[in-house]
Amino acid sequence: MCLEQLNLISLYAAFHRLHRCFHLANFNNLHLVAPPELKPKMWKRYVDDILEVVKKGSTEKLTNLLNSLDTTGSIEFTYEEQQDGSLKLCIYRKSTHTDQYLNFSSHHPAEHKLSVVRTLLERSQNLVTDSQDKTQEDAHVEEAVRACGYPSWSFAKVRRQIESKGQRREIRRRRSW
Repeated sequence: MCLEQLNLISLYAAFHRLHRCFHLANFNNLHLVAPPELKPKMWKRYVDDILEVVKKGSTEKLTNLLNSLDTTGSIEFTYEEQQDGSLKLCIYRKSTHTDQYLNFSSHHPAEHKLSVVRTLLERSQNLVTDSQDKTQEDAHVEEAVRACGYPSWSFAKVRRQIESKGQRREIRRRRSW
């Protein structure tokens, strides 16, 4: 019954995802195929993203090796190198993202409504590495949540809570020394 509801394109897409996952699972055994000089010091994979630490100058060779392992051509590895010893992180939104969050006029507890603002602001604070990008992300969050009917006091309250949480964390950290 379920198969009748799927069209041929959906079946193909599901098969393609399964095929890709199968190939990515094989890449987890990189230590079996990579020569010692190309073995990464660290290899972490989450879904289809990989973070690896490799020796200087071996990035291009390792990328070529990984791309040669997939004979179907359905997986292509690319890389980004860190600049000045750090990686720049920011929040990514798909082009189809609508910025629709819990409406403030909905019949939900105030804690739930404030947690929407808190989650978005803490995500910005914890993930975004550049201060200019952080300011831009916070402005985007505020604009998006205002469009959902949130008043300005909700941002002020959440920011105070985040600051006091950070201060409590700092006090606990100092006491643990």
